[in-house]
Amino acid sequence: RTRGWCSAHYQRWQRHGNPVAGRTPEGALSAFLDKAISDQTDDCILWPFSTTQDGRAKLTIDGRVRMAARVVCARAYGEPPSPKHEAAHSCGKGHEGCVNPRHLRWATRRENEADKLLHGTHTRGERSSLAKLTESQVREIRRRASRGETQRSIAKAYDVTPRNIRFIIRRESWAWLSS
Repeated sequence: RTRGWCSAHYQRWQRHGNPVAGRTPEGALSAFLDKAISDQTDDCILWPFSTTQDGRAKLTIDGRVRMAARVVCARAYGEPPSPKHEAAHSCGKGHEGCVNPRHLRWATRRENEADKLLHGTHTRGERSSLAKLTESQVREIRRRASRGETQRSIAKAYDVTPRNIRFIIRRESWAWLSS
């Protein structure tokens, strides 16, 4: 069924008509990185190679997958101040594969999360793939609790645990949301 090829070569044949097509030409990635670092544009430089499922630029170095923004940031500004520092985007387009060194800087997790809030790219609340509630439901939960309804009955109505309701009421979760 796969013409005797492994899965990767068969998929390349299906996509490109050639089992060895679709690979990055030798030296293309290095040339792109060198050009991106020397480029003086203020526009986003979008990564044309492999990306993660959410669109972030990635590459493989010595058999290890690395985030391209981190590699570019290290090449442009040196190694991070600590292993916990992240390559943060001032443009808010990291999820679109931007690797312009003028848009990158080393930042702590807290600083990077604050940037995401400014750019509107943070995945908190309804935007989280794990969210079970909407903003309007959270507001309604707080209203019901303020009228004296039990956490257990509210939890049952929304198919969540009483603990979740308690966190919402105490603003330990959904804290940014005004009632």
